[in-house]
Amino acid sequence: MKNPTVVFAKAKEAVVEDRPVPVAGENEIIVESTRSLISTGTELTIFSGEFPAGSGWASYAQYPFLPGYSNVGRVVEAGKGV
Repeated sequence: MKNPTVVFAKAKEAVVEDRPVPVAGENEIIVESTRSLISTGTELTIFSGEFPAGSGWASYAQYPFLPGYSNVGRVVEAGKGV
């Protein structure tokens, strides 16, 4: 796999997909993650799917959901303006 990506396919179902390696756009960087964690608040709530219908969680938790906003890595590409 060139870009293994954890995806919450639906509530209580996590899969690893091989996704295309992105290209940095203007004012963006590409980070090759070496470590990541799933937050015990936001991401576990979304993984569990246990939130009220019509709530803010319900509008934010759109499946498939890509977790992993907290990670450590190295910058491998920088777009124009960075």
